[in-house]
Amino acid sequence: MKIKINKNLTIRENGPPTIIAEISANHLGKKSFFLNHIRSAAKNGADMVKIQTYEPQDITLKSKSKNFKINSGTWKGKYLWDLYKKAHTPFSWHYDAFKLAKKLNITLFSSPFSKRAVDLLEKLNVPIYKIASFEITDLDLIDYISKKKKPIILSTGMATLNEIKKAIKVIEKYHK
Repeated sequence: MKIKINKNLTIRENGPPTIIAEISANHLGKKSFFLNHIRSAAKNGADMVKIQTYEPQDITLKSKSKNFKINSGTWKGKYLWDLYKKAHTPFSWHYDAFKLAKKLNITLFSSPFSKRAVDLLEKLNVPIYKIASFEITDLDLIDYISKKKKPIILSTGMATLNEIKKAIKVIEKYHK
């Protein structure tokens, strides 16, 4: 089996491992850090860089209700909106990120968390999608992504076997 990602990258069953560098909130809200992470991944031999595409309104409501308050961990006492506002990668940064990745000859792709995010990524000609395990039950989003007929990495860490089967069934309506 082989999966052609783009002109620069094909993943083969018996080929070398594909190294994916992950950029999440580790840019600390600074675009320069974000772009430098892409540069560092390319310099250090990563084949691909995976980012997340969402803005707070794609994931949660701007609510101060107790249902949206974080009860434990680093963000204890804060609200989901505040977390996602601080952690997100602004859509406006994506244009420079994809431009830089192309210049550096490294494949950039993303986990989108909404149809709005998918639409942005399509404008940027993303070659592959990753569906986050938190989104594995969002069959409407999976359907929307699958219709693009691009390779998909399906994260299953948060899923039951039944949820995985349902997601795969949706994807297989459009491609393998």
